[in-house]
Amino acid sequence: MRIRSFKAKSEAEALQIVRREMGPDAIIVSTTPVANGGFEVTAASETAPPPQVDFGNPVDVIGSALDEHATPRKLQDKIISLVERSERDDPLAALSWAFSQMFQFSPLPMDVGKPIMLVGVPGVGKTVTIAKLAARSVMLGKPAICISTDTQRAGAIEQLEAFTKILKIDLLRAKNPQSLSDALVAAGSKNAIFVDTGGINIWQDKDLAQLIEMVKILQTEPVFVYAAGGEPRDAAEIAKAFQALGAKQLLVTRLDITRRYGSILAAAEAGNFRLGDVSISAHVADGLSSLDADKLARIYLPSTPYNQ
Repeated sequence: MRIRSFKAKSEAEALQIVRREMGPDAIIVSTTPVANGGFEVTAASETAPPPQVDFGNPVDVIGSALDEHATPRKLQDKIISLVERSERDDPLAALSWAFSQMFQFSPLPMDVGKPIMLVGVPGVGKTVTIAKLAARSVMLGKPAICISTDTQRAGAIEQLEAFTKILKIDLLRAKNPQSLSDALVAAGSKNAIFVDTGGINIWQDKDLAQLIEMVKILQTEPVFVYAAGGEPRDAAEIAKAFQALGAKQLLVTRLDITRRYGSILAAAEAGNFRLGDVSISAHVADGLSSLDADKLARIYLPSTPYNQ
């Protein structure tokens, strides 16, 4: 029988390491808080130890991955500093821990009566993401309704209407702040409410002013939608603009068709955003997945012996 102990910042993280290092059949012997904070979990397993894998220097492995993903240099330095502090030999575990220290992770709530408004620049996939959120709500057995303020872009209403008809839910239109207020009243308090907005040019005062008015009417924080694969410096500037509008959460789209993710970290850090859901497929029914530090680390370190 193998018996091993693992320390981590939280009990959940320690248990996650146990499962990764010893497999799902490991028996938890004890869970103990440690004096300097965190937890130590002792586990036992009847199975033979896995073959040893030479991970290489975690700093070198992670540094190469950060370069490959075009991660900004200052952000790389912060991540590497945390990796060194983690004192973990496994690059995946070290990067996961570093991400858990740098970013907050929280999936979007599916609360009835509390609107979710998606905001962002043109072409990031807000309308399709609204349909995905509505589909998730319906599959969870919660009534949903969609509101579109994207009344200027050709085909925008028709695109969302095609999805809402399939889902058999109502679609309301709001072409200005006052009609949005009326639509929210019509939506009622017994539905999950998803608000689609037109993409705005952050350098145009008129675009910003109208969106600010709509956010005020909504009386809840908007969700910033960003498409993966952009230039990191542009991502940071755009993120700061939407942070100023009250957004505190980042929803990333096009993760399935992008292979460079430095702009995601640049946007998350610049706007101090919580990272929640990501779009991993063009399919509406199953196109969203929740994100946590471990999943983000696996995205950064794909196809490696430690990412299994």
